[in-house]
Amino acid sequence: MSQGGGNSGNQQDPTFGIALGMIFIGIIIYVIYTANKEGIHFVILQLRGIELWLTGQFYWLGGLISPAMAQKSEMLLDYRQNMLQTPIKSYKWADVVAISSYVGGFIKLPIMLALCGTGIYFIFKYPKSVLRKKHNLSTLIKYQARRWPSITPIVKNDPLNDKEGQWLEALDPREWAERHGVDIED
Repeated sequence: MSQGGGNSGNQQDPTFGIALGMIFIGIIIYVIYTANKEGIHFVILQLRGIELWLTGQFYWLGGLISPAMAQKSEMLLDYRQNMLQTPIKSYKWADVVAISSYVGGFIKLPIMLALCGTGIYFIFKYPKSVLRKKHNLSTLIKYQARRWPSITPIVKNDPLNDKEGQWLEALDPREWAERHGVDIED
């Protein structure tokens, strides 16, 4: 018998199961899509219509600053109206992908700004943000003891106020001798 690594006869690589699962899910999605193309196209186009409307509103607000953004807003809302007026049966999957690509080109800027704004809010303004708490040395030690229980024994013994205990700094020999009254000749 050989020693060392490798799979024994009754074990399989887990990626095989993952690959089978992905193939199975792909087959299910394909069956659902072929059975109900119009329903899926309808849902996707309605979502794209909402995205176009929201993006158009964003560019309309930007149009107060720049006339080019106002033109984009009008263009997006016209595209949305034409898209929703076209019968669902006339759409093919390539049309749905083209619409999604078109919407994606315009929605990048509002999504980016929304994510940056949300991140800034959560970093600086969120009530439970770590950056909003002000600590002095004693409250910082207590806060850290709650977050990291391993330092709790240090906090309970209060090393800052320890005059005679285990946290006291060691004395050099001369200081020890002076404290205990031992005469040392130089």
